[in-house]
Amino acid sequence: MKTHDKILIESLKLFAIKGYSDVFLNDIAENVGIKAPSIYKHFKNKKDIFESCIEKFEERMNEKRLQLLLPINNEKLDPYLLKGREEIIDIALKLLEFHLTDDVASNFRKMLLIERSRSSEINSIYEKTFITNPLFYQENVFKMLINENKFKKGDSKLMALKFYSPIYFILQKYDFERGSLKNAKDELTKIIIDFCNEYEVSNKKND
Repeated sequence: MKTHDKILIESLKLFAIKGYSDVFLNDIAENVGIKAPSIYKHFKNKKDIFESCIEKFEERMNEKRLQLLLPINNEKLDPYLLKGREEIIDIALKLLEFHLTDDVASNFRKMLLIERSRSSEINSIYEKTFITNPLFYQENVFKMLINENKFKKGDSKLMALKFYSPIYFILQKYDFERGSLKNAKDELTKIIIDFCNEYEVSNKKND
């Protein structure tokens, strides 16, 4: 692994344990196995490392979405029209596993959780990444499914809340229990099945 990437990975590990504020360049350098001044060959300062962590997380997220053949943004959501219930469940389980077990994704989220009460800037990043954007994305998906008569007529924003809130809860519940991944997946599967039973148009169900 290149020194630049190692600095990034070790920084994320430390940020996830102590929070961004309580980690210093000397701590990072010690974990990487270099002297603190050497960090400046790769990053301007600690904030530059933090911003690179955001970029790294977004890069990993986009790679995962592409792997699952999912739209990256809120445009061109048509692929969801071709996906049945079983495929949606499979995608949701793979995304859950990614967020709970991928070191970059997991440590990035933990870092923001620790730091959000200390920094309004970081809190804004957390809310945008894990609350606002996912809800807006899901709202647009359900709006499209309603328009295509795959889901019953209703409030797409409320659907997004009812769909995403349990997923958000499961992430918090199992964040530090990787050994319970099966339990997390079982719970999520039941939640999605129940949600589909409530909102899918009856002749489109895949029971």
